Amino acid sequence: MYFLKNKIFTYFLLLLSLIVGGYMMNITPKELYPEIKIPVVIVSTPYPGASARDVEDSVTNKLESSLVGGLKNVKEITSSSAEGFSSIVIEFEDSVEITEALIDVQDRVDEKKSELPTDALEPIIKKVNFSDQPIFSVGLSSTEAYNQLYKKSEEIKDILLAISGVSSVDISGIPDREISVLLNPEKLSQFNIDPNQVVAAIRSSERTFPAGSIFLDEREYRIGYDSGIDTASDLNSVVVRTQSDGNNIYVRDLVMFIEDGVATYNTKSRVSTDGGDLTQQAVIFDIKKQEGGNIIDLTNNIKNALSKYKEDRPNEVIDFVIIFDAGRDIDVSLGELVGSGMQTVALILIVMGLMVGLRESIIAATAIPLSFLLTFIGMKFAGISINFVSLFSLILVIGILIDSAIVIVEGIHDFMSDGNTFFDAASKTLAEFSKPLFAGVLTTISIFVPLMTLSGTLGQFIGGIPRVINIVLIMSLVVALIFIPAIAGIMYRFKINDPKWLSDRRNKFFNFVENWYHDFLEKLVRNSRHKRRIVWGILALLISAFMLIGFGLIQSEFFPPDELDKAFINIELKQGTSLDKTNRIISEVEKIIAKQNHVTAFTTTAGSENVFVGNMRGDPHYANIVVNIDEKENGPQVSIDLREALSVIDDYKVQVLIPESGPPVGAPVQIKLTGNDWDSINIAAESVAELVRSIPGARNVESGVDVGLTEIKLHVIRDRLAEYNLTALDVSSLLRTTIYGTEATTLQLDDGDVDVVVKVALNTETRTHRNSNHINYDQIKNIPIQTLKGEVLLGYFVQEKIEQATSVATHIDGHKNRTVTSYVKDGFLPTNIVTKFNEKIVDISLPDGVEYSLAGATDENDKASGELMASLLLGLLMIFGVLIWQFGSLRDVLFIVSVIPLGLIGVLWGLFLFDMTLSFTAMLGFIALVGVVVNDSIILVDVMNKIRVREPQLSKKGVVVKGAGMRLRPVLLTTVTTVLGMIPLLFVSPMWKPFASSMIFGLTFATVLTLVLIPIFYEKWSK
Repeated sequence: MYFLKNKIFTYFLLLLSLIVGGYMMNITPKELYPEIKIPVVIVSTPYPGASARDVEDSVTNKLESSLVGGLKNVKEITSSSAEGFSSIVIEFEDSVEITEALIDVQDRVDEKKSELPTDALEPIIKKVNFSDQPIFSVGLSSTEAYNQLYKKSEEIKDILLAISGVSSVDISGIPDREISVLLNPEKLSQFNIDPNQVVAAIRSSERTFPAGSIFLDEREYRIGYDSGIDTASDLNSVVVRTQSDGNNIYVRDLVMFIEDGVATYNTKSRVSTDGGDLTQQAVIFDIKKQEGGNIIDLTNNIKNALSKYKEDRPNEVIDFVIIFDAGRDIDVSLGELVGSGMQTVALILIVMGLMVGLRESIIAATAIPLSFLLTFIGMKFAGISINFVSLFSLILVIGILIDSAIVIVEGIHDFMSDGNTFFDAASKTLAEFSKPLFAGVLTTISIFVPLMTLSGTLGQFIGGIPRVINIVLIMSLVVALIFIPAIAGIMYRFKINDPKWLSDRRNKFFNFVENWYHDFLEKLVRNSRHKRRIVWGILALLISAFMLIGFGLIQSEFFPPDELDKAFINIELKQGTSLDKTNRIISEVEKIIAKQNHVTAFTTTAGSENVFVGNMRGDPHYANIVVNIDEKENGPQVSIDLREALSVIDDYKVQVLIPESGPPVGAPVQIKLTGNDWDSINIAAESVAELVRSIPGARNVESGVDVGLTEIKLHVIRDRLAEYNLTALDVSSLLRTTIYGTEATTLQLDDGDVDVVVKVALNTETRTHRNSNHINYDQIKNIPIQTLKGEVLLGYFVQEKIEQATSVATHIDGHKNRTVTSYVKDGFLPTNIVTKFNEKIVDISLPDGVEYSLAGATDENDKASGELMASLLLGLLMIFGVLIWQFGSLRDVLFIVSVIPLGLIGVLWGLFLFDMTLSFTAMLGFIALVGVVVNDSIILVDVMNKIRVREPQLSKKGVVVKGAGMRLRPVLLTTVTTVLGMIPLLFVSPMWKPFASSMIFGLTFATVLTLVLIPIFYEKWSK
């Protein structure tokens, strides 16, 4: 009442809200998805040149011995040991402060550093951030020489890193610059020099120490020292040994050549646009952003920087192909959602105009922008960015937030129709409906508050939904009780009459509906048999709805797949396939892609899987292709067409994948097998994978077991080593330098630090260091070793054996692990496969000591469903508390909450009739529905209670009929506006379509039954 009486102050607050809200909307960061902070720490340890098993034994096992069991509040520790690299992932409980956990991990790793191999690099420890995924990927296609392309890629990288908001730029398709000192094996034998002596000579010649300063004539002079090695050619003059005759042996006397070029290629990339021929090579830039900031602005700045780089070099052939642009995706998504919101507002205006009046529709519709502007203020202070999830929350709540405004507008309209002045009508409306509106908003908030407690990545991903909705609801109540009466006061000064034909038809329609409803209720409350039939009929519908799930007529899944304008293809060839061969073979896949409709471009990278899907494994026998599609709507069909077209390839594995909707969980079906013996685990993994392959709907099933990868294992003969006063470390070090190469030093050149690597040209016909190890095993045995007794060939000290090797060794909590993964064919769901797997697993016998567990989307779905049910129960308890505060009567509360299950009937039958799954978003829709349904029931029961007080002469039947009739129009109006508010969302995103469907069908069905059941229960059991 204060704000109604003090109009000037109220108008000032209204203007202030518009200005501040608009400002906050502009400065709030805009992102594709909310930033998720994951309590995960990764320990990465490079061990160049080591096999996966060597990495596992020498690095991973030693670090795990300190981490597993030594850290507190840990959910799971997983590790991966691959060729030359160890990665340990530590997932902590959600309550853990990640900064403290990072320090704890650092301390544990420091304890084990001294036990790691001397050739292993320093362990890198960092926390995981959801924003570490690239927000922009671009390919630079070129036919330039490697050195020129490297220089150009470094220039571009520096330009990108200089852009405010960019945290890092990862480059693939070209390796780092490297100076390779390729030694001539014949010259080494001639001068009786070990390759490691060359390494030591280069290392010591470049290593310098501060010399200090001297004082001369009472002045201090610092002493500088220049090692004299400033370029690759300076390495030639490094002295390796001084002979007894005083002559020096220089590096130039021992080398085939010194190559100032690039390191060995780990990946090779190329680009095709508009179905054209693939370029010879490409460099891919994956750009990541810092926390916070506006992705749209950042990606625009990136594109402007790339355009300027190209414009500044008009005589050079520079072609950039955008592979992924999160800013564009956000812009499109936000545009679609804003468009949906505008359609919703238009529909609500039309419905309000038709059902109440043009003036009333305008007044009520102002609640939408006002509530949104106030919400942006709340979001800014709550640290919530404008992203797909938060904006979606704003759009889905439009139909709900306007309910409070509708009640106030309709109440003022009714009281003025009875002859009251505007001030009296507004005063009576606020007095009549303030408390029930407040209670109604509180009940809706109550059902959403528990959703803010969901754990893990999922909780952070959708946590913005309840927070934004609750902010909107609070602001909508502020708008309805403070600003709507003020706006109505202005609008009622003007004479705005509806067309007579519209007024006549509206009155005729509502008179008919109200009369019919009045007659229906009078007959119903007087006929016990009809009441029993309705109650039993509704109960039967509820049972039938649950039977749809029980009989499998409604399937379940975690998140429905979304439409994307990209397809991702991962390719896996036989273990041991070289990068060059992989690069050649996958051209077969590229030719098939080029023939597909709607494909605008694609980018190929040999040497790794895709960063957005799969396991992101890196090895020469992997490759990936990112396919750009013209429109999102064509994405699903193109993926289906690609799977069918690529199915003819059976020489190697080809997977067409799409990223998961919602938070990432990996392959939808995952079976983890753990034990202590690799042979037993591998046997079990192969058996389980074969079982999964036999299940209809499973595709791209992988056992995780390496097949066909072998290694030559050199077993030292220790007696012979002792004979020549050698150790196993001496031989190992020599082999490493000879075959893989050893980093001797790092030169600080004009364009940055460049590693100097020394290796031996075992392949004497090579013209580049990259082919120096293209040899046969006999050449390895003939590697000379310099001893005190003279030169001896390596073959004398070792015995070779061909053994089964592995490309990656994984652990879970210190136990050896293989994970069988499967994707799902179109038309099937992960639950189909998991159900069949659980039925069939009893038919196979796993080796002793091997245990299995389920993971992936189905496991996440089960966890999420459990948490959702717990949240729903907690929300219902909170609603009970609000209703008891409102009514002070347990009977009235039971009347109201009895209608909650009714919404589930409409939700489940709607999903069944329109062939949708019971997904997380559908369940979320039902939870949102609960708050709306309860609001209608609150208004009905509150009006009936007030009529009984005002008109004690009326019987309970009369109270029921009169009260329900009075609230028929507002209930129908709020239901229709809420349902219409959901309709545009059906066409925005397949991921959120089940949410809109649940609201539409659930609310429609529940409203109809509420108008019937509440009167029945009130008449039967109220005091």
